[in-house]
Amino acid sequence: KYTPISWKPLHDTKRPLIVYGASGAVGSFAVQVARLSNIHPIIAVAGNAKEYVEKLIDRSKGNVVCDYRNGDEALVREMQEVLKATGNKMVDVALDCMSEKSQGSYQNIFRVLSPRGHICLIQNYDPQESPQQVIPTRATVRRVHQNINTYAGVCTGTADVPSLADSETGCREFGYIMFRFFSRALEKGLLKGHPYKVAVGGLGGVQTTLDELKAGRASGFKYVVQIADTPRS
Repeated sequence: KYTPISWKPLHDTKRPLIVYGASGAVGSFAVQVARLSNIHPIIAVAGNAKEYVEKLIDRSKGNVVCDYRNGDEALVREMQEVLKATGNKMVDVALDCMSEKSQGSYQNIFRVLSPRGHICLIQNYDPQESPQQVIPTRATVRRVHQNINTYAGVCTGTADVPSLADSETGCREFGYIMFRFFSRALEKGLLKGHPYKVAVGGLGGVQTTLDELKAGRASGFKYVVQIADTPRS
């Protein structure tokens, strides 16, 4: 109902979407799927790896990359300007791939989200900080392994959605379809895999990669550890 499937894209392109944390694996795939669904404008929020996100969007459709490092007020103002320039007052749907209170991600989204807007978060957050009428959804990997509530083709966990726990449909079916679509889209080049770097030394390089992650020096790519590269003692 709120986000179309990629093989049946929108005809009306004026349906803005915020992807907060667009340079990560979840965010970058969300941006690509949104493009395939003809959802525009895409307001992609990123930081150190914003150049990578620029390669994923189509600015001719009004898509932009907003840099959260400029501060909360500057970010919110830029998002508001993008919406105004594309004939929108507020946004109805947002995906928060950071979902961290300390980063101010969902707090900034709430400032441009419509009163009955939907926000999907990938981590826990404080419900007390959510405007009363905003509809939050928390997305977790485990949902595609269980028959949890489903609504309009999107798996949710909200209390006002009828339970489908006793039916043969639900998130497992949604995951079954989407996993296969992703495989086909990657094979055909409709989607591009996330950039990665191979850790030096196999398992012996795990500590180094963890230190890099902790220091915030791994933006816009993932580390891959090849066990076969581990030196024999």
